[in-house]
Amino acid sequence: MIRLSFFICIMYLFTVNTNAQDCKHLFDSTPPLGEKYITKSDRLFEITKGNAIKVIRFLYGNSNYNIIITKDNPNLKIGLKLIDTKNLEVLWDNINKDLSEEINISLDNSCRVAIEITSLAENEQQTDCIALTIRSFKNHTPIETDNQSTPNSPPDPDWQ
Repeated sequence: MIRLSFFICIMYLFTVNTNAQDCKHLFDSTPPLGEKYITKSDRLFEITKGNAIKVIRFLYGNSNYNIIITKDNPNLKIGLKLIDTKNLEVLWDNINKDLSEEINISLDNSCRVAIEITSLAENEQQTDCIALTIRSFKNHTPIETDNQSTPNSPPDPDWQ
């Protein structure tokens, strides 16, 4: 009986890992780093209707961010919110933006945000693969000191 339970547990773990591996092909579909951006990170998820995925991320001030959802199913509608975790203010909500799957945001001050992704699929049993891509670059504004201008140095990237 113990061997059977152990075998079932092991098989379940292999099944879970196999499902996670099914989305790897989306890495090829994510937008490239390009010349404009200095950092890029990608994460893959499986999402079902009604389940929300929350990714907590620290975004640096004096920076521009491009956040994009890439989907396996082009007909899948995705809810996408950017929420300041300190005061719970919704910074961006795609319900007000025709369900756009791309956020371009510039920040003056650093903040920790929650990126909330929700599947709006019609079928509750439908599971889809999505990729979350975050690209960024710094605003290098000159600092005036003794009639000399030097650019601000960017902070170390957030490698979470």
